[in-house]
Amino acid sequence: MTRRKQCRPILDAEIERWSAMGWEQLVSELADVQTYEIGWESKQYQVEVILLENTAEYVHASVQ
Repeated sequence: MTRRKQCRPILDAEIERWSAMGWEQLVSELADVQTYEIGWESKQYQVEVILLENTAEYVHASVQ
């Protein structure tokens, strides 16, 4: 299995978690870059979430 396929369930879960937040909470949580580890199938993965844009129309964040 490729690394991309291994990471896809983790990224999907994290995108869903961050997307479920209201914009005020999201902007507040991402005032600083969020970096943390997640255990998945007995392996550790590092996740980084960054606020890229915060405009009147939308919030743009990156989950890596």
